[in-house]
Amino acid sequence: MTNQRIRTNSNGSELIRARFALRLSEIGFIRNGDWFVLRLSSDLRGLVSFNFAAHREDHLLGVCPIVSLEFCSIAKKLNELTDNPLSKVQPSLSCGLGYLMPEGRWLEWLFNPASADVDENDHIAQICEAIHTYGLPFFADNRSVDTPIENLIHHRFSFKDRASFHLPLAYSLRFQWSSALDLVRNTQSEMLGRTDEAAKSFRSFAQRFIDEISIIDL
Repeated sequence: MTNQRIRTNSNGSELIRARFALRLSEIGFIRNGDWFVLRLSSDLRGLVSFNFAAHREDHLLGVCPIVSLEFCSIAKKLNELTDNPLSKVQPSLSCGLGYLMPEGRWLEWLFNPASADVDENDHIAQICEAIHTYGLPFFADNRSVDTPIENLIHHRFSFKDRASFHLPLAYSLRFQWSSALDLVRNTQSEMLGRTDEAAKSFRSFAQRFIDEISIIDL
């Protein structure tokens, strides 16, 4: 399946998303902007998105499916503490679909936005079948809040900057207040002297988080 050539006729990534919307709806996904959402429980959403590589020398459009998990209680609290719109999608865990497949590596499929002489529906169906076969078990294997804690600690299916926001909130959902506070304070220390936007955003989040936790009788 690596680097399969798929041709489409116009509108590039938006046309591709529209075609995926139809196929993914057959297995329960609903499109929400650039995301495709599968409600797994009252607090858990499985997500599919697509990374696009448009600036290729061969003028093809590379497409890589990404599967993610969003814990709604974590996302809601994170948006509250970072002044984001409450509707902003905030996945805790993400993985390129290829890493979940037998190939075990980054995979992309190639679309040709300039051509209309090949019907790509079969290829779209193959990708959606891979999402069904490998993405849905990823959701099932990581749906407990305890599993994301372990993943976030070791930066599996995540990365350090994301984990610095999500892990304290995951701890707090398990009433592990001391672990949450220790992590936030350690991250604050690690970021001393940093002036980038990620560090500024974390400092604002951390102060609000500490202020909120401080009223709890630990």
